[in-house]
Amino acid sequence: MNKKKPYKRELTKLILETLRDSVLVITLAGFAGPLAPKLLTRFAKYKMWYIRQQLKRLQRLKLIALREDHEGRIIAKLAPKGKAALERGELWQMNLKKPVKWDGLWRVVAFDVPTVKKVSREFLRQHLKALGFYHIQKSIFVCPYPCEEELCRVCKFYEIEKHVSLLLATSLGLHEKAVCYHFKLHP
Repeated sequence: MNKKKPYKRELTKLILETLRDSVLVITLAGFAGPLAPKLLTRFAKYKMWYIRQQLKRLQRLKLIALREDHEGRIIAKLAPKGKAALERGELWQMNLKKPVKWDGLWRVVAFDVPTVKKVSREFLRQHLKALGFYHIQKSIFVCPYPCEEELCRVCKFYEIEKHVSLLLATSLGLHEKAVCYHFKLHP
């Protein structure tokens, strides 16, 4: 297994997160501008040549925009594609907040995403599984925990809000026993 990938991914994420909040100004010696001390501590474990290399790679991928000013400093800004990549990464980091006591309601997600948006449909399935939903049928998932905000974020990102429904139910009929067992709940 390649040990450099997590290191590279970590730096890429750090660069994109930094650019979401501000603009990077890089000189031959390092960082410049009012945020320079803060940036130096944030990027301390990386060599400057490696940071520059990653910036150029991110520019090739069109995740950031680089330009040089009249003093020879490199100025980096987050591109729209970079914002989307950052948001996509945040979606995969989401977790459902499990309440101390279950409210007795099942959150049933049903969707009918058209074939034209097949990729979005598959990503929705993957996100629901990653959030801990139980798969009842091909397009029906269930969860006992509040999930409205997380579901809205995922649907909005993939532009499938019209094709996804969230239902609240007190009973799941024949599936209830299996779902309770899966979530270790006692109704």
